[in-house]
Amino acid sequence: MMGPSAVCVLVLLGVLDASHAAFYLPGIAPSEFQGGDEVPVTVNKLNSVKTQLPFDYYRFNFCEPEEVKNKNENLGEVLAGEKIETSPYQFFMGKNEYCKILCKTENTAEDMRAFSELISRDYRAEWIIDNLPVGMRMYDSDPSDFRYERGMPLGYVVDEDDDNNEEGEEGDDKKAK
Repeated sequence: MMGPSAVCVLVLLGVLDASHAAFYLPGIAPSEFQGGDEVPVTVNKLNSVKTQLPFDYYRFNFCEPEEVKNKNENLGEVLAGEKIETSPYQFFMGKNEYCKILCKTENTAEDMRAFSELISRDYRAEWIIDNLPVGMRMYDSDPSDFRYERGMPLGYVVDEDDDNNEEGEEGDDKKAK
């Protein structure tokens, strides 16, 4: 006959053995994908650490799905001000694709000014793939020193006169690209 401490050890070992096969975070349901399965992609918002003023993703002239649907899945997302919506982007498990045209849009001069303003204020597009936020690995001057930032920049500001600006001074010739 086993004593109480032996029973506790067996129960603990059983729980630990089962825990390696199960992982769950509240609000995030686990998914399994086979090769070729579509991995869901949603969009959240455009956000900047410089302005603290988020914009709805589809407020600007981005490619949209036939029907934009709200995809908030829990109360926390709503309370945090997230606006998660469907997207036209398609990713498939185990399939690399490059330079695939999603849609063609016409941009007015006003659209271009708005995008330029967003880029100059360091706005980032926030996507969610399989319930995980998309981010980018960012490097500083030392390649071994990096960090991850949420979202993807809409573009970058470059100095058009960079070749002539040997001292690295910031000029008035900066333009969003």
